[in-house]
Amino acid sequence: MRPGLKQGLKLLTLFVLVGFLNSCYLPLRFDVEIDFSRRGFYTMTFIGYMTKVDVYQKLQQKKLSEEELDKKLKYIETDFRRSPNTKEFSVFDRKRAIFKVKWLKTGDIIKDKMVTFIRRNEAMLLIIYNKTKNVVTIQGASIAKSNKKRLLNMGLNSTGVVRIKTDARIINSNANTEKKRSDGKAGKEFIWNITSIMNPKPLLTIDFR
Repeated sequence: MRPGLKQGLKLLTLFVLVGFLNSCYLPLRFDVEIDFSRRGFYTMTFIGYMTKVDVYQKLQQKKLSEEELDKKLKYIETDFRRSPNTKEFSVFDRKRAIFKVKWLKTGDIIKDKMVTFIRRNEAMLLIIYNKTKNVVTIQGASIAKSNKKRLLNMGLNSTGVVRIKTDARIINSNANTEKKRSDGKAGKEFIWNITSIMNPKPLLTIDFR
């Protein structure tokens, strides 16, 4: 791995851990689908319910007024809508600061090098291209076990399904299920059924020669 990329991934992991220790977005229930072609073109789609951990916590502790909550929710909406990849946003449950998001991004990994949902300092899902090794890695964020336990103790959990469809050659994956693509196209479909935030992060490695 190139020194620059290695350092970048270390910083990314640090950003994620700092985010969870302070204020971060957390997917509660979700469906993720990634279509990745052997030529490098991709589509990443996230549809799900999320919350902002610090806002959720303050609501549980009854430390937010209705006016303060309105400001927080407006900030969250503005934060998401500033990205052209956010296709839909709506507040689902004010009392718990839960909102619904549809996020979609398409592109060419050769040009983009790295793709993150939502962004680099709030990375929940990543596609990373290593040009030196000709490898593409698709993975969930690395979250410290202690932070996961803290979230569970707050009454928060993360469950959902991740699907990756690709006609590329796979080096390895930790998917729960591997099968022919359900859309009839060439290639395979890899499925992760996330039943708890404590589950291992999804990981799939592609030979990109």
